[in-house]
Amino acid sequence: GKTWLFGHNGGMKKQVLIDLIGEDYLVDHPPVVCTDNPPDTWIDSELYFIYLMKSIEERAWNVEQGIEHGLLSLYEVISEEDRYLNFFLTDGTTVWAFRKGTSLYYRYDDLTKQSYVSSTIPQEGQGNWKEFPENEIAVLKPDGEIQFIKLEVEYYHR
Repeated sequence: GKTWLFGHNGGMKKQVLIDLIGEDYLVDHPPVVCTDNPPDTWIDSELYFIYLMKSIEERAWNVEQGIEHGLLSLYEVISEEDRYLNFFLTDGTTVWAFRKGTSLYYRYDDLTKQSYVSSTIPQEGQGNWKEFPENEIAVLKPDGEIQFIKLEVEYYHR
């Protein structure tokens, strides 16, 4: 019953995501972009989104638990040098973001009560941008408080 928005700044092998998602789930939840010659034309970012949504759904729609499980599963199958996993996800109210592999910044505007996420700071002097820590899931809520959930990844340095 929600509309989700997802953005990914990175890259990963599509086959890894396809294997994690599973054929049955992909039949019921196929990618909608570049469907002319599947799976060759599928986009890794859309597969990443489908995979995270599957993980969230499997955890009774607990978004933080689903993201954490999905990311840890990716850490098991993707080597350290290939982990470009930055993303943001929102249901229109809360924003979840994760940084691994490239830069990611955030800011909260007290006046408008809006949170922003960007892979680069748009302009110097434009708000109080802060860098996300790596390997932490950020939860940005409308009240302006940000919560960081540390992803326990010390066992995944392959």
